[in-house]
Amino acid sequence: MCTISFALWIVDAAARFSSRHGAVSQQAKQSKCSRQTIYDRARKVWRAVVSEFSGCPSRQQLRERIQSLSQQNAQLRKRLATTIEFPRSKQQEFSTKARAMGLSLNQIGALLVVILGPKSAPARSTIQPSS
Repeated sequence: MCTISFALWIVDAAARFSSRHGAVSQQAKQSKCSRQTIYDRARKVWRAVVSEFSGCPSRQQLRERIQSLSQQNAQLRKRLATTIEFPRSKQQEFSTKARAMGLSLNQIGALLVVILGPKSAPARSTIQPSS
């Protein structure tokens, strides 16, 4: 938990950016800190303000995006845990065994569509059982 008041940081920054002579020293005494601390806080406040109004996503937007991506990542990991690798070499082995069992190339192609889906399944002309 942050124990420093952000309002105090803003007051410190105001002292730093005021053109009044001795404002930083006076604010350092009131805040019971060093002048360097006033300058450091002013720099942090300045960066926060610039970041908030620079057209970049806000801190809240970034947090929401992180949360959304984390949920999406968890869903993908869950799906990945139930997937089976079926690389080209395994597809050829599958085709060879299916052909040896008497299945036609059309039947093998139909089974590959069931396993891989219509977009990922090889065309009938490319189903070549290995020798």
